Amino acid sequence: MAEWFYQLVDFCRVDRDNVAVAVSYLDRFLGAAARSGNARARRCLADRREYQLCAMTCLYLAVNLAETKEMDTALLVELSHGKYSKSDFVTMAEDVTWGLGWRLNGPTSMAFVNHLLGVLPEEGQHKSLHHLHDRHFLPACCRRAALVREEATLHELCRTQAELAVSDYRLASCRPSDVATAAVRNAMEHVRPDDLLAFLKSMDALDINPFSAEVERARTILKSAFDANVDGLRQVTSLLRLREEAANAAAGADNNNDIRGIRRSSITDSARCVTEIERIQNQSKFRRENIGEGATP
Repeated sequence: MAEWFYQLVDFCRVDRDNVAVAVSYLDRFLGAAARSGNARARRCLADRREYQLCAMTCLYLAVNLAETKEMDTALLVELSHGKYSKSDFVTMAEDVTWGLGWRLNGPTSMAFVNHLLGVLPEEGQHKSLHHLHDRHFLPACCRRAALVREEATLHELCRTQAELAVSDYRLASCRPSDVATAAVRNAMEHVRPDDLLAFLKSMDALDINPFSAEVERARTILKSAFDANVDGLRQVTSLLRLREEAANAAAGADNNNDIRGIRRSSITDSARCVTEIERIQNQSKFRRENIGEGATP
């Protein structure tokens, strides 16, 4: 269901983090069946048709609460091939809202990731970019460009892990803050290892324990999930470059193009995309280990 959610939000061109919100609604509402004896939640657990209606409605609620554009119930009716009516979605939305006690604005893992990345060392304190290949000094302009690219890679690695966590049942009971901490630690170890100690000290100052049992468990699961679903750090870096090239080409052709749509369309499994990724990898000579290699859980 989560995979279908991601396809739908990409089609609608809304933030992919809405999927994490929708899955949270769904999990918590179904949990109300045992927690408070919610009759509608029990029906969703027992009836596949009710479960699908509930899942679609949770995404409908998440998008309409967070986005400036509205997801119309007519779209959901069409996607269900007429299996559900508009009134079905409206009624279910009311039941879910009341079943959650109107607690609809919980933070997601990516929300925590964005805050955690905000405590990274500033450019002047960034150790890993002062020298290139240990000897050659980087000019300020090149150092800044390298930092921007590195930060983009770091953010993309964290986002990839956060999205994998949404689909992994083993992390369903893990707090979003623990998933975020695990994702950032995994990414930092392979993208900015020289700044990891300073980052961990910053987290300690925020009263966040980056070495708790929950975080370590999440790190292990995320590493294995990442290795199983993505071809390592080189693949992520190549995709970032494809996105950047597509965005630059679109900006030159038409300033009104939707860059988010272009970026998403560049991540496909087509032969053309795979060939382009390989070409960029060969040209760039960018070599890094996969995120799961050589790291202790």
